[in-house]
Amino acid sequence: MNKEERFEKLMFDTDTSSLSEKKFTQYIGELADTSRDLMEEEGLDRALKEIQEIEFETLSKKHRSLLNYYRGNIIGYQREINRNQDDEKWKWQDTHIEKEIVSFRKCIESEGFKDLSSKRKSQAYTNLGNCFSRVGRFVETINYYNEALKWDSQFPMAIGNKAICLKTYAQYLYDKDHRKILLDYSYSLLNKSLKGKNKKLLHPKAKKDFIRTLKGIESWFSKNDLELTDGFELEEYPYGNDEEEIKYRKWCIKNRLFLNPINDIGPFSISNQDVLHLPSLYDDLSDDSSDFHPPSYFGLFNQMKQEFVSARYLYYEGITGKGEHFSDKKVFLHDTLDYPEYSLNIEKTKMSFKMMYSILDKIGFFLNQYFSLDIPDKQVNFRRLWYKNEDHNQPLKTTFKCRKNYPLRGLFWLSKDIEGKEERRQAIDPSAREIRNIRNALEHRYLKLHTFDVGDEEKEQEHLFKDRFSYSLSRRDFEDKVLKTIKLTRAALIYLSLATNLEEMKKKDKIRKEGKIMPMGLPKYDLKRKK
Repeated sequence: MNKEERFEKLMFDTDTSSLSEKKFTQYIGELADTSRDLMEEEGLDRALKEIQEIEFETLSKKHRSLLNYYRGNIIGYQREINRNQDDEKWKWQDTHIEKEIVSFRKCIESEGFKDLSSKRKSQAYTNLGNCFSRVGRFVETINYYNEALKWDSQFPMAIGNKAICLKTYAQYLYDKDHRKILLDYSYSLLNKSLKGKNKKLLHPKAKKDFIRTLKGIESWFSKNDLELTDGFELEEYPYGNDEEEIKYRKWCIKNRLFLNPINDIGPFSISNQDVLHLPSLYDDLSDDSSDFHPPSYFGLFNQMKQEFVSARYLYYEGITGKGEHFSDKKVFLHDTLDYPEYSLNIEKTKMSFKMMYSILDKIGFFLNQYFSLDIPDKQVNFRRLWYKNEDHNQPLKTTFKCRKNYPLRGLFWLSKDIEGKEERRQAIDPSAREIRNIRNALEHRYLKLHTFDVGDEEKEQEHLFKDRFSYSLSRRDFEDKVLKTIKLTRAALIYLSLATNLEEMKKKDKIRKEGKIMPMGLPKYDLKRKK
């Protein structure tokens, strides 16, 4: 039976109401893949409709996860069939990709994901990574490819796409040494993907893209009189002299938390320093109407960076602190019999969480000033500043619409992970609602952390955990969410720096054509002044 005949049978000779959940899931996967191969949008529509009509709650957790995976694939196939590559290259808004991201995240974050095969897990993470890469969130993309390779270390699509992502990352860096390292690492991964034992699993189009990227990297190194090493040593850099400092820095490297692009290629000691900052800023002194003031932007970035590293360390202390701190001694508290946890360490993790969201607000303030959006300071909202009248239900502002700035678009899509107050449009992160509830509880009610996990049913029912004034969560669950928020904020700071670099390069070219550039340097802050 050829594909056309198989498609006809799947479309018109299959009664899905009589299928078991296993057969139904297999049917959806086969109909989706066959429809894609034949470019039959009708088949994709049918598969999506079947998923929408099935009663998810009657399915096992495994098959719920699997159907979310297929839904993500189907929406992606629909986008491929209908896309106009030239029109969509710099299209910032894309509801198809939003739905893809939500579907793959629901697949991965569901309880049933653990029951999927290693191959399917690797594919799910790779596909989610591809979505993130497509919209400019290349910093976070790398983590998804890393997760994919944990389940299948030789999966060539994950290896090759990670290489493409690193190449994209590299081209926006202002530091040439960092760019060389990332390109070198990308080159090594491309060779591994194209020459590995599973190279036959590469999609033909992907293989062409990988080869083209490989040749592009070779050309860049040749043009800049540099040598490709296809492997390098990045482990001969000290972590510090103090044992506690060494432990802390190794923990940061392991979790990819340094403000340093090199930390995104792996846990190499070279990256155990927060070197990321703003690039050189340019001001046209001949323009009397310009109120651009570079030192102000450096000062604001200084503050965001200091807050980030301080909040990062507070979190580290909060999760690694052992024993009773002296400040917790002689403090009388009641035991409310629901296994509550109170300590200085817990308050440190809460402070870290709040500080990270404060940084995102400051990024919004930076963008408002830098792009002259003219939003009153007290009304600046990182989630909404991108839209006309700061209303996310309206179109994007002209400043951002189709703007050719990949890291800036990544920052815009990162803002979609956050759910604000009274918003009709849901965030693309399924856990955004709970994050919003936690933020609200910390500021306006109180967050109660417990020794044991608090399930959704226990939160809703009249139970020992049902505290009318608090929002309840297990300590472990909260710590996981704080770490996720730290990584989100780190990515946002990197996108901001690289987006600014791209804008300044455009400004530099314009100024250079019209006159000379006179440099004015700022001295490095003396660390001895930190007390």
